[in-house]
Amino acid sequence: MNRLMALVGMIALLAGCCVAKTDRPGVKALLWSYGKALPCEQADSLAQSALELLQSADEEARLIVSPDLIDSIRSSGTALEIIWPETLAFNLPSGAKDILGRVIIPLKGEYASDGAGALIFFGTKSYGTPALLNHAAAEKLARIEALLENENMN
Repeated sequence: MNRLMALVGMIALLAGCCVAKTDRPGVKALLWSYGKALPCEQADSLAQSALELLQSADEEARLIVSPDLIDSIRSSGTALEIIWPETLAFNLPSGAKDILGRVIIPLKGEYASDGAGALIFFGTKSYGTPALLNHAAAEKLARIEALLENENMN
């Protein structure tokens, strides 16, 4: 009887572990193209590149971030949006600490850069001020573009 109860307990424990792992959401990456969101399979790699862009930002943008602005970015061009399942801490260019749960980077459209720099919006559950500028983003943007091209080929 004790062995049976131990076996049932072990099965319940293993089943609980499997459920906990599969129910936990991971990093999501969405490619917004003129109002339509396309999920990206290489979410972890895209998230790493976006985080590198954010962490190496060198200036705060003088821009008021509103829900209408974010909606405009999603609907009038192309943008990469990353959503983490848990918030992350990082340092602002000013040296202050902040947290984020999401990032959106315009790739084409009114708020997109010329390829040398990037404008990066971040927030927790929604986007807030400040947005950040990364003036030396060419290499990281090229990596993001390459990852997105691989997405389209698959």
